[in-house]
Amino acid sequence: MTDHFNVALLPEDDNFALACVDFAQANFSERASEYLLGTEAFPHVTLCQFEIETELKQLRTLWLAMESLQRMPISLKLGHIYFKPGVETHENKYWVGLAVEKIPRLSALQNSVYEQLAHFGIQGKTLPQTYFPHLTWARCDYDKPLRLAFMPPEDFWKNDYLFAISLGRSDENGVYHERIYPALG
Repeated sequence: MTDHFNVALLPEDDNFALACVDFAQANFSERASEYLLGTEAFPHVTLCQFEIETELKQLRTLWLAMESLQRMPISLKLGHIYFKPGVETHENKYWVGLAVEKIPRLSALQNSVYEQLAHFGIQGKTLPQTYFPHLTWARCDYDKPLRLAFMPPEDFWKNDYLFAISLGRSDENGVYHERIYPALG
């Protein structure tokens, strides 16, 4: 059985993660279609999504390689709210979330993750040449009008946030369902 996985950056600040979930729930809960931050979808910045036949031993080996790429959390700054039309299987949908400033260190990390997966014979779905760092809030149907009920406070936009590398289970829409590594202590 093929499973979906995501090497991603998870926020270290629980208040920031909660603010993202609260914002997504308040603004998109009635508009979302199969992707909405909440109890079943963790806030994250994707580095590379991939699919493999799962074996616990292989996941552990992959994690050790990924962990060695970024041992310390990386500081990221938010850019803007984005709205992006869905393509292919996401036709008639749009994505909404936070763009993350594309700093050289983040681009280099994403490229290293992609190359490390290739080293293991895994074709990553997140290509370095088209990498758009972001934190998705929701996927919505086009026929449901967009209305933002509230915005995060001003300091939400001004702060840098620490993110740590992880390996998690996701789905075909990129919903990060379960953190596998690092294991919760």
